Amino acid sequence: MDPETIRGRLVREAVPPETAAAVIERYSACVAAGGPIDYEETLDLPVGRRTWHTVLVPVRGEGGEVVQILGSSRDITDRKRLQEELVQTSKLATLGTLAAGMAHEMSQPLNIIRIWAENALSRLRDGDTDTARLDKVLTIMSDQAERMGRIIDHMRTFSRRDGATQRFDPAASVRSAVELVSNQFALENIEVVSDVPAIDCVTRGRPLQLEQVLVNLLSNARDAILEWRADPDGSPAAGRIAIGMRCDMTAGRAVITITDDGGGIDPDILPRIFDPFFTTKEVGKGSGLGLSIGYGIIDSMGGRIDAANVTQDDGSRGVRFTITVPVSHPSIQDVERAHA
Repeated sequence: MDPETIRGRLVREAVPPETAAAVIERYSACVAAGGPIDYEETLDLPVGRRTWHTVLVPVRGEGGEVVQILGSSRDITDRKRLQEELVQTSKLATLGTLAAGMAHEMSQPLNIIRIWAENALSRLRDGDTDTARLDKVLTIMSDQAERMGRIIDHMRTFSRRDGATQRFDPAASVRSAVELVSNQFALENIEVVSDVPAIDCVTRGRPLQLEQVLVNLLSNARDAILEWRADPDGSPAAGRIAIGMRCDMTAGRAVITITDDGGGIDPDILPRIFDPFFTTKEVGKGSGLGLSIGYGIIDSMGGRIDAANVTQDDGSRGVRFTITVPVSHPSIQDVERAHA
C-alpha cells in the first residue's frame, strides 16, 4: 500500500469498514490501558489478507490526557506461515514415532477378527449353526472393527492441519492424547494413569495443537522411562506416567500436569530444555524442536509451561511438566457444540 494514499485520512476512509472497526477498537484499548499494548491480528487489506504484529503507545499532553497514539506494525504473514509449517512438521514427526506401536495395535484387533472368523467358518462347514455362538462371534468381530476404525479416525484427525482458533474443552484434548498413546505404552510395560474429572470449562486455541503438545510430552516421558528403567539385559522395566487436570474457575485457569518416573533431568540443563534445537537424545533420535514448539503453542493460548524434577512417594525420581492455560465458564453455545 502506498503511504501517500492513506496519509492524513481517517481510518474509516483508508481501509474497509470491518478492518476500521477492529483498528479503532485497538486504539480505544490503548487509551483505556494508559500504556503500551501489542497484539497480532489478521486483517483484510487492499493488498490482501495479511497478519500484523502491532505496538501502540499513548502520548500524553501537558494535562496528562492522551492526545496521540504512536503505532508501528510489522507484516509477519510469512513468519506466521513458516511457524504453522513447523508446527505441522513437528506433529507429523510425533506421529511417526508412534507409527510402529500403532501398527502393532492395529494388528491386534485384526488377529482377533481373523481367529474368530476362522473359528466360525470351521463350525459352519461342520454343520454347527449355533445361532447364540454366531451372535457372540459376530459381535466380537464388529467391536474389534469399530476399535480399528476409531484408531484410524484419530490418526487422521491428529495429522491434519489445525483450523482457526476456537473455544474448546481442554479436558477433551487431554483424554484424546491419552487414548492415542496408552495402549502402545502398555505394550512397553508403561502404565498411563489419567485423572481428568468431568470439568465444565473452556479455553481458546486450537484443540489439536494442545493435543500435539500433550502427545509430545507423553512420548518424551516414555523415552526417559525406557532409558532410565531398562534392565541390564535391555528389557524394559515397569514405568508409570501420571497425567491430571484441574480447573480453577476462581483463578480462571486450568492446570494440566504430566509426571513420569524416568529419573529426571540434569538440573544444569533443565532451564534450557525449551530452547530451540536443544535435545538430550542421541543424534538422529530427536530434533530438539518438540518442546520449543510446544512452548510456543501454549504461549499463543495465553498460558505457560514449566518443568521441574520431582521425587515420588515411592522414592522414584522423574520430571513433572505443568501446563497452565486461561479458562472460563462454557457458554450455552459451547455446551450445545460439545453435545452436537
